[in-house]
Amino acid sequence: MKKLPIVLAFALFAFISFAQTPQEKKQAKPCDECFALAMAVDELNSIRPGDDRVKVREIFVPSPLGGFRPASPERWAYKKCPHIKVDFEFDKDGNVKSASHPYLGTANGISD
Repeated sequence: MKKLPIVLAFALFAFISFAQTPQEKKQAKPCDECFALAMAVDELNSIRPGDDRVKVREIFVPSPLGGFRPASPERWAYKKCPHIKVDFEFDKDGNVKSASHPYLGTANGISD
């Protein structure tokens, strides 16, 4: 009977020690891909309404459209990753009127 409290104390200590390890493993650590995406989003968000096509072309290239699409909005692909797309609407002077949120699509644009 004298050993029971010692065994229980040891068991409790062991349980607490091992219970903390999975929580530490569950914490997400940023990977290289996450860092690259975060940088891409920052660069994509640098385009604002009123910017001209020259600024858009610094970051994007026109994306081929699959099927019939109206002229507006225009789909553009991020230069560093053609899977990241943004749809831009331009005014008659060629300035950005509006932009969609970035989204993922196929690189060739066939089934976007």
